[in-house]
Amino acid sequence: CTTSVGPVHLLSVTEEMNRKGIVLDAIGLPGTTGMTPQRWRQDLYAEEVKARRYDLIVTAWGTNEAGIASLDEATYRHHFGATLKTLLAAAPEADCVIVGASDRFDEKGGVFVQAPSHDLVERVQQELAAEHGCAFYSLRQAMGGPGSMLKWVKEGTANPDHVHFTQEGYSKLADAFVDDLLLAYQHDRLPPAKPAEKTAQKAEH
Repeated sequence: CTTSVGPVHLLSVTEEMNRKGIVLDAIGLPGTTGMTPQRWRQDLYAEEVKARRYDLIVTAWGTNEAGIASLDEATYRHHFGATLKTLLAAAPEADCVIVGASDRFDEKGGVFVQAPSHDLVERVQQELAAEHGCAFYSLRQAMGGPGSMLKWVKEGTANPDHVHFTQEGYSKLADAFVDDLLLAYQHDRLPPAKPAEKTAQKAEH
């Protein structure tokens, strides 16, 4: 119920089934970067995250930033770092994974060339991941490394714009990420290795 008569601004709705399983909140906003959330009201943003009580937070920004030739490293580090700080402060019990930018080419004068700021973006994201205790997943390496977008386009798993993927391509990347994530999870659940037992033989004199 409301406390007064008037318009009601509904910010979000959550519907979940009453059974065990994984709940996935996927928020995809085309054209955004890791800096975009800094334009939002941070109190509302944080409250939404806090209410969901996440076990794992995965960010997947970077490809749009990689195409910004004028991207300033200090500015990007500050704003993306602030985005992570808000997210993680609102979910202190959550683990976190930063997914890096996919390989990308931009058309210049009729020729496709590597995105100008990819190395900067990946370096900053790796450093911020380490600072915040997050894992970093290189989507570019999962694709095959720098320049791999050319192969994906040729195979038909990426679009001719050399930025976006086909449905098959996105599925392939998602499978690779989930496989690696579950492998890391299984490894983390292994009991710690016992130190090798040392036997000392006393010399009799």
